[in-house]
Amino acid sequence: MDQPDPLTDIEKYFGEEKTKYIKNKNKGGISNAKGNNYELHYAIYQIAKYAPRVLEHGEEIYILSQAEEFVDDLQLGCIQKNWKFDYQLKNSKQVSWDKGKHPISEDFNDQQKLNSLRGRESKQYLIVSDMALANKLNQSKPSEIAAFSHVEYFSEVGTVNARLLSEKDFHHSINYLCAYPNSSDKLEIVAGLLMTAYKNTSQSKNNIIEILHLARKHNPSCIRIFGTTLPLREAVKEILNNIPDFDYDLDRGYFKWQYLNGLYTGQLLYDCNDTKFRKFEELILKEKPACFEELEGLLL
Repeated sequence: MDQPDPLTDIEKYFGEEKTKYIKNKNKGGISNAKGNNYELHYAIYQIAKYAPRVLEHGEEIYILSQAEEFVDDLQLGCIQKNWKFDYQLKNSKQVSWDKGKHPISEDFNDQQKLNSLRGRESKQYLIVSDMALANKLNQSKPSEIAAFSHVEYFSEVGTVNARLLSEKDFHHSINYLCAYPNSSDKLEIVAGLLMTAYKNTSQSKNNIIEILHLARKHNPSCIRIFGTTLPLREAVKEILNNIPDFDYDLDRGYFKWQYLNGLYTGQLLYDCNDTKFRKFEELILKEKPACFEELEGLLL
């Protein structure tokens, strides 16, 4: 996604000194962001969190890291609904609103003014890795930024797997995209695919849908299908429905089955829109299995 030079507006509204500050801040931010798992984990969490709105409601939500603006670590926005969220991430225990030459409160205030001058409805978010610090910062928000500023806790953990195990919201968001719900190893793969896709696009402004498609392109069997799933043929349904103790479902675009109340379970490796699935249906119509033993070989 192309975007106009943001520094033009900053110099116009805030002057040369603040423009110079933004340039220097951006250079340092890009350098610090390289290999920063904390920011990377938070970015893919936001991508997964907003995926239902993108996939189910068609919202065009973009994500941008290291923006040349006052609050620069991460930005999310929706052109259709004219909202924009700006995020500053701090995984240090020494964070305050008013310390330093350019305090966070000042950056938040300037960012909100900039968004307003551009006609955007916005909120500012400070993300910290310490729960006690988050509570303290929430209680001490300066009055001039309190209406549009928020503090949230996002823990600092070493690996994606550790975060999936320890953080319910992160797990829930990644799980939504996974073709194998609640499968620990597959969830870790999905998170990894999102990180790779995001890192390959993070220096530009991209629609979340583009990142999701890029992630799925690398491993289609692990990420749910996007869009409409082709229905199972009626003749195939009739054959499968008559097999004793066999149940099946088209879940997240994949054919999943169980036999004897879950004693045996499985899932086809290809999605229901794949040409392989059409061949699977044709085999069922040809072989007409009447029991699980006759069907089992077709499920491999």
